[in-house]
Amino acid sequence: MFLFIDDEPDIHDLLADYLVEFGNQYHSAYSVPEALQFLQKNRYKLIVCDLVLENGKGENVLNYMRKPQSVHLETPVILISGKLKGPEKLDKQTRFLEKPFSQTELIDCLKGLKQQSAKTNLHPELKKLLKK
Repeated sequence: MFLFIDDEPDIHDLLADYLVEFGNQYHSAYSVPEALQFLQKNRYKLIVCDLVLENGKGENVLNYMRKPQSVHLETPVILISGKLKGPEKLDKQTRFLEKPFSQTELIDCLKGLKQQSAKTNLHPELKKLLKK
């Protein structure tokens, strides 16, 4: 299952179009508090999170996920933004993608996650996605 975090419903639809065709389900969060609620209750194969949210920052979500002992410590994250450049330092499980982006750019970003870390154990469904 994927988690999409963005305050623009159109972005959720776009990501669903790009990724759900591979048989994946997703949750949509439109705010930082909503995203944190989903993260407390679920595990995800991939999280796509906007950096600029109406009521907070996507980096706060990422910081929550990357705390030691978090079940989301190794979860791949793609940060997106049309307003900001990505953070200067990203861990091996995190990438940045500038809006607007194409399906090809999203897939390339996922491939970058895979190539950058030899320790990355991508979920089998993400591996299938990358083979297309």
